[in-house]
Amino acid sequence: MKRLHWATGAVLAAAMTAAPAYSQAARYLQDIVGEYGRNGESALQSRGFEQVDSERQGYSRISYWWNDQYDDCIRVETRNGRFSSIDDASERQCRRGNGNGGSWGNGGSWNGGRDAEIDDLRGERESRAMEALDRRGFREVDSSNSGYTRYSIQWRSRSQQCVQVTISNGRVYDIRDIGRHPRCNGSGSSGGSYDPPAPPRITWYRDLAGEPAPGARDRLIRAGFVSMFIENGGRHTIYYNRANGQCLEMMAESRTVVSVRDIGRSPYCR
Repeated sequence: MKRLHWATGAVLAAAMTAAPAYSQAARYLQDIVGEYGRNGESALQSRGFEQVDSERQGYSRISYWWNDQYDDCIRVETRNGRFSSIDDASERQCRRGNGNGGSWGNGGSWNGGRDAEIDDLRGERESRAMEALDRRGFREVDSSNSGYTRYSIQWRSRSQQCVQVTISNGRVYDIRDIGRHPRCNGSGSSGGSYDPPAPPRITWYRDLAGEPAPGARDRLIRAGFVSMFIENGGRHTIYYNRANGQCLEMMAESRTVVSVRDIGRSPYCR
């Protein structure tokens, strides 16, 4: 079995003859620890690694990276947006070998196993979210617009994930695995028309009462709402989300939210 090392001479030769069950690459990647997630991922990609899996563990994100040229698997922990550790991992953890839970097909795609994480991208800026999806093995196979909302369909053949990203006001309003789509078949060919479902309506607006009005406004804007009517210096505001048709009325006093309610319909919400 080949081993990947960024070393020279006798060190490289000795490491390659050991051939343990775990990779020995992590020691040569410690210079990446402490990097921001995007920078660290780019550094790993430049050294021949590809992310093959990720999951949440508490406040950390754990990702597994595979170097196909040298058969190396590493485990990366990201905490507070930075790489906090890089450790060697077994081939099974990178879904190589004879582990249960999935298999690799002849075409190099993963059949089964855990899905790539997507929930952490809600609220993220569109450009950063698209970059993250690309690093996690997704590719855009379809895109459509409805008013001020863009729908992006992303396909990940390795885990057979078909994901719809709903983007409003430059941010990811909603992201979810929709299971099937005419273009989520690995070929990118259309199998029929598709009407993207509207994202779910929010319910957490009730929790905004008592919050500072500027912060509550920012939260609504990040969720895809637009202020359609402002009265009395911001004491009375109506917000509308074109993606899901939700219409909210917010009342504020002394820059503090008094109440937020779903008013259903309004001449301003259209």
